[in-house]
Amino acid sequence: MATRKVATPTPVDWHGKTDGLKAIADPYRLQIIALLYADSELTCTEIMFGLQRLTQPTVSHHLAYLVEAGVIIREKRGVFSFFTLNEPRLEEIVNGIKEIQHA
Repeated sequence: MATRKVATPTPVDWHGKTDGLKAIADPYRLQIIALLYADSELTCTEIMFGLQRLTQPTVSHHLAYLVEAGVIIREKRGVFSFFTLNEPRLEEIVNGIKEIQHA
């Protein structure tokens, strides 16, 4: 039986790319991203109402995860935090996925 030659992928720093993928690999975090695409800027309370079934501490946890990964940006104004998408970071994550095709 002949052995097949397996293509050797181009070296890519996959460890550096997984943080963004982990951040968006959750249905609730994807919903948060979708809400921010629709409204561009929301508070934690507004996001909590958009998600309906999650408590405020759980929504805050997901928001903190997304902020830490650079997927969203938090801007503090008085006692409120406003969240927006970091579109360049999201584009970077999408381009990282596309790189798999060419690796």
